Amino acid sequence: MYAVVGFLDRQSEQRIRNVWNELSDQGITSYFKETDYMRPHLTIADYENINKTEFTSLLRRFYSEKAKIPLSINGLGSFLNTGTLFVSPTFTNTLRAFHTGHHEAFRQFHDDPGSLYVPDKWIPHCTIASRLNQQQLKEAFSYCSNNLSATTAQISEIALLELVYKNGRCVSAPAVCSVVLH
Repeated sequence: MYAVVGFLDRQSEQRIRNVWNELSDQGITSYFKETDYMRPHLTIADYENINKTEFTSLLRRFYSEKAKIPLSINGLGSFLNTGTLFVSPTFTNTLRAFHTGHHEAFRQFHDDPGSLYVPDKWIPHCTIASRLNQQQLKEAFSYCSNNLSATTAQISEIALLELVYKNGRCVSAPAVCSVVLH
């Protein structure tokens, strides 16, 4: 399986990493340690199978002259019945156009009609923790709501990740290709 993600600018990435570390230090969750190569990101699209050569060639061409995407991160939420906690940006017209533009340009690779990352289903978010039980979710939510503030960020890099699963869990997500935005 593959994912196209938007990595955050270094300062914003460090803010999320600090939250991950605090949640781990407090014994709430060590979610981020469970997957090799984990970086804070917004997932833009997912694919079951792709021709990596064709896909990465298009990725480089499509994103080579694209500008960084400004984000206003001001939401904290959870997906129902998933044990997932996330921060979310305002879904601006710029972010919507960026996301839709990706899906239009990469339409030939779309192979999962049930994907939650397609336009009209996508909820832009950056995962703080996942696979939490109810108590962990409450503790993580409490920590984040008391310690995080609204902030700005940028999507500064687009990457294709190859997701490696073991026993139904993603254990590694190395970047196959990435493009720095301008």
